[in-house]
Amino acid sequence: MVEPILDSERKELSFEEQQKTVVCAASNNQDEFDLLTKFSSWNKLKRVVAWCFRFVNNANASTSNIKEVLIVLELNRASNIIVRLVRRVHLKRKSRL
Repeated sequence: MVEPILDSERKELSFEEQQKTVVCAASNNQDEFDLLTKFSSWNKLKRVVAWCFRFVNNANASTSNIKEVLIVLELNRASNIIVRLVRRVHLKRKSRL
């Protein structure tokens, strides 16, 4: 957009060009399903998801709660997250048909 600027001393009209920035973002939802097919067993997938969520929780916490092994609660939470992800992916596919 060009806006006029009046220079009162010279009584001239000059124009300054202002540039606008356009930002665009794209997302690929296929990445969600890639995680599910990357691991060869249910237990491996469940443990990886549990470790990822522990990392995120420890990173967000003010004090780090580093534990040696995964607890049952973390594994159950990972199972629930995986099931929700599978449902969401397959419901999207079903709705497209």
